[in-house]
Amino acid sequence: LYLEITRTLISFQGKEAFQFSARDVTTLRRIQRQAEIHEHHASLGRFSSAMAHKIRNPLAAIVMQSSYLSRRLKDEPEYLEILGDLLSSVHRLQDLVSSVQAFIRPQKAQFAVEDVVEVIESSFITIDYDTSRIDFHENFQHHDGRIKVDIQLIQIVLANIISNSIRAMPGG
Repeated sequence: LYLEITRTLISFQGKEAFQFSARDVTTLRRIQRQAEIHEHHASLGRFSSAMAHKIRNPLAAIVMQSSYLSRRLKDEPEYLEILGDLLSSVHRLQDLVSSVQAFIRPQKAQFAVEDVVEVIESSFITIDYDTSRIDFHENFQHHDGRIKVDIQLIQIVLANIISNSIRAMPGG
């Protein structure tokens, strides 16, 4: 229970006196606290998105270069093992970034109109797959344009679906 107490100097029966009044501000305090928590979560969400972007770009470059090296070193099993370990570590970092984003993300979705093809293609940036063993083909025959979507949430969902599909494939 939170009370706001005020004191006022008044004249009572010809003498100075203090009048006290109390007001229950419990609901107001609870609403203020919820607003503070919401703003804190929103700040963490913005921070985690910025950090995820800064982390994922170098990880994507590592994946691409590792795939290139694995094709070039296909007859060198000791190097392929090292590259496999490197890609496993990158994959764990990508999963960690996604988990942190999902945990910190503010609850309310932020919808915007986005291009369907760009949404799908952007989901592949964070996925770890060996291009020497997996061929990916795009076929957007009915490209109707734009959809209203929360880009961050849909990218997480699509990346997880694609990543899980790749892992479920033989040799994936």
